[in-house]
Amino acid sequence: KNADDNDGGGGRSGLLRSAVVRAVSRVLKIMELVKEMILTNPPIAGCLLGVLIGVVHPIRDLFLSNAATGYVAPLGMIANGMRNMALGSIPLSVLVLAGTMAQKRPPPPPPLANKSSDAAVEVVGNKRRLGLIALSRFLLVPFTSLLAVNFAVKTGLIANDPILIFVLLLQSAMPSAQNSVTILQVLDKPAEAQKVARLLLKIYAMSIVPVSAWVTFFLHTSGVLS
Repeated sequence: KNADDNDGGGGRSGLLRSAVVRAVSRVLKIMELVKEMILTNPPIAGCLLGVLIGVVHPIRDLFLSNAATGYVAPLGMIANGMRNMALGSIPLSVLVLAGTMAQKRPPPPPPLANKSSDAAVEVVGNKRRLGLIALSRFLLVPFTSLLAVNFAVKTGLIANDPILIFVLLLQSAMPSAQNSVTILQVLDKPAEAQKVARLLLKIYAMSIVPVSAWVTFFLHTSGVLS
């Protein structure tokens, strides 16, 4: 009986060690993925650095001046220079998107016997993918965000500020950003970047009507116009 108990205890401890090892391995993989995403995405790295500077009071006083109180930060010239450089991020993203779309397409694969059927399946798959993205981006996400923001306001998680509510709701209805194209270019994947760029162009064209409708609805719902 004691031997059986020892065997059972050893088995349970082995299972526990195995579960701990798997959990640690998954955490390390997630940390590596997050690290790679930050290093290959300059906008995210810049946002995180800006949040760090804005939250930590001593660092904020070094870089950010306060015109209301007349305080001049010792390193304010660095913040002003970074601000001027950041003004070109959006035009540069547009140039990257346009340049990616202007690249030559990769050579087609060798012809197959069922080439026409494969092409038809690919076209249907692209249309279905585009439809699912548009449905989630312009209907499901804004509707879910509307419910979440209303719940947060009623429970006191966020202030009942019309401008704040409008900005939170507006962000949920915006189309996908262009950073994904930039990331793929940084990772030296021009073919994938070109596919994403063409997909984003279609999404931007489809977003004109739903985004306009959501903006009008959010303006009235948030109370900005009242």
